[in-house]
Amino acid sequence: MPIEIDYSQQPIVFTKFDGEQTLDELERFIADMDVVFARRQPYYSVTWLKKYARDPQQIKRTAAWFKDREKPIRELCIASAIISTSAALRFALSTLFLIRPINDPYTVCATFDEAMTFGQTHFQKRGLRLSPAIRNPWPDLVKR
Repeated sequence: MPIEIDYSQQPIVFTKFDGEQTLDELERFIADMDVVFARRQPYYSVTWLKKYARDPQQIKRTAAWFKDREKPIRELCIASAIISTSAALRFALSTLFLIRPINDPYTVCATFDEAMTFGQTHFQKRGLRLSPAIRNPWPDLVKR
């Protein structure tokens, strides 16, 4: 599946982009995230960009979605981590976010463990706690 979303380990929302996504798949992802927002509970967003679409329509739709959902994202998202095993993509994203920052605390990292450490730090800053027993939902994301 090009976009997988997993919120079975609440309060973490895991998303994996793997392949060329269609606009319909992107719309399903947006609908799934609306379910997360409807819960009105703080969450930590962890996204693995294994492969992703570079289609201008999808980029435009994603930007519109971020703008439309800015309020619930700002209220509910404690932090975000984007995992990429590509150093070039991590650099490009970090540069992009310097120009157009994300509102909540975020990191662009190479490993699952880095993402979990970042999330723990930001939950603690809010007086909240993430379980140390969070498991990596992606067996194909290798440890480094």
